[in-house]
Amino acid sequence: MIKKLAVLFLSVASLSAMAQDAPEPLKSKRGELILPQTGEWGLGIDATPFLEYFGNFFHGEDYNNAPSFNSPDNLALIGKYMKDNNTAYRVRFALNRSSETGKNLVFDDSNEDPEPKYVEDKVVASEINVLLGAGLEKRRGNGRLQGIYGAEVAIGISSAKNKYDYGNSFDEDDNGNNPTFTVWDGVFADFVTNDSERVTEEKSGTQFGFGVNGFIGVEYFIAPKISLGGEVGYGINLRTNPKGETSVQYFDFVDDELETETTESYNSTGSFDIGTNTFGSINLIFYF
Repeated sequence: MIKKLAVLFLSVASLSAMAQDAPEPLKSKRGELILPQTGEWGLGIDATPFLEYFGNFFHGEDYNNAPSFNSPDNLALIGKYMKDNNTAYRVRFALNRSSETGKNLVFDDSNEDPEPKYVEDKVVASEINVLLGAGLEKRRGNGRLQGIYGAEVAIGISSAKNKYDYGNSFDEDDNGNNPTFTVWDGVFADFVTNDSERVTEEKSGTQFGFGVNGFIGVEYFIAPKISLGGEVGYGINLRTNPKGETSVQYFDFVDDELETETTESYNSTGSFDIGTNTFGSINLIFYF
C-alpha cells in the first residue's frame, strides 16, 4: 500500500512540475491569444505593395496609387494549417495575368482626299504566370518574434504573346502590296514603314520551372494572429525555355496573293542552379 501511495505521489508531483514548466500562452492586454494555435488556418500575401504605399505617404510630392489584389506586382497567396503550435503545413499559389496595349495612328493608304486620314495600328502584349508550392514549416519561440524554418517544393509555368493588328491591309486596289504600318518596340511605336512583310503574332514557348528549397526566416506578430515575416531559401532550381513562334504576313509576288508563315525560334534553353533565393519580400499573414 505504501509503495502504491509513493508511486501516485511521484506521478502527481511530476505532472505538477510539468505544468509549472509549461509557458503561459502569450496574450494581449485584452486577453486575446497572440500566437496561432493547433488547428488554426493562416492566409497571407506579399506585403511589399502595401508597405510601399504607406511609406510613400511621407513623400509629399508623389502621387500614391492604392495597392490592390490585382496589383501588377506578382502577388502570391500563402496558406497555412497549424498541425500543432510549432508545426504548419503550407501552400503557396499565384496566378498573375497581365495585358498591355499599344496604339499608333498611320496614314490611311486608301484615302484619295487631299485632307489626310488615319487608321490605327495596335499591339496587345499579354503574359501569364502560375506558381504552386507546398511545404512543411517549423517554428521556435514563445514571444511575438518567431523563428521559422522548413522545406518547400514549387513548380511554375509562364508564357507570353504579342498580337498585332494593322489598319492598312494588303490590297491591290487601294493599299497596294506595300502598305503603311507600324514597327513596334514592345508596346511602343518604333517607326513607320512601307513594306511587303510584317509580324502579326509572337509567342514565347511555355516556360516551366521546378525547385526544391529549404528556407529560414522570422515572423513577428504585430497584433493578435497578425504577423509580418520574411524568409530566405537555399535549394535546387530547374528552368526550361522552349522554342517560341513568330507569324509573319507577307505578299507573295510570284503567286500574287497574301501569305502567312509561322516559324519557330532557332533553339530552346534551360538552366540549373543551386543557391540562395528569396521567396518574396515581406509576408503579411492572418491566422483564424
